[in-house]
Amino acid sequence: MNTESYVTNLIIAESTNRQKAFWQTMAIQVLAQAEDRDLCPNIYHAIYRAATTNHDRNCDDQDLCIKRGLPFKAHVPNISYISFIQRVMDTASRGIQKVDDYRQKVDHDDVVTLGGTGVDYAMEQGEELGIDASTAATIRLDIEEIHFNLNQVVDLLLDLQALNLWNADPFFMYAPKKPDAQGVWSHTLQSNDWSEVKEFIEFERTEYMNRPMERVATNDALTLVTKSRPDSETKAPRSSEPDAFIDDEVPF
Repeated sequence: MNTESYVTNLIIAESTNRQKAFWQTMAIQVLAQAEDRDLCPNIYHAIYRAATTNHDRNCDDQDLCIKRGLPFKAHVPNISYISFIQRVMDTASRGIQKVDDYRQKVDHDDVVTLGGTGVDYAMEQGEELGIDASTAATIRLDIEEIHFNLNQVVDLLLDLQALNLWNADPFFMYAPKKPDAQGVWSHTLQSNDWSEVKEFIEFERTEYMNRPMERVATNDALTLVTKSRPDSETKAPRSSEPDAFIDDEVPF
């Protein structure tokens, strides 16, 4: 299966989610880059170019603020792209875990009924997403492929010292955050083990379904907490030309 289509659809979904405008902004920037198939042959190139283009735009805005004697605050800080990529990965993991759950149920029913109904709901769900849901092993391979490719983008961005991503969170296959009673957000899991990720997502889903409706309505608002160095402390140099991000230098 071409898992790139699944990642693309996740970003399209973010771009149309007007309740979360901050993530929507980054998703739109990625999709705008993806339209140029010569420069961005796949969605992973598009994410990289969107991040570096956003940085260069911040540099232009900072230059203008300095000339006018105004304070500068980036509309989208560089480090936000690392959070965005993790968000895409987390969403992919949750979606594929649901397909994996279908796969287990279909396989179980086939054993119980000595052949099943002849309808493979797991395969139908997988084909809709662009995931090979024929076996648990192929599902694992697809989620690992997505994780590998997104991790390569993160590594390339971290290598660009101009972006000042010195305190970015490590990238994981699944790393959700939740707020405590004081509103401080922290990771509830950071894992690259698909078996552990599946188990935790199932726990999250069960916990969510068992919550009273009033709590669901008040506690699920998502905000972004960044820990980047204030942009006013240094004037960041421009990133290298995104064109340097060429196919023979990257694994996707």
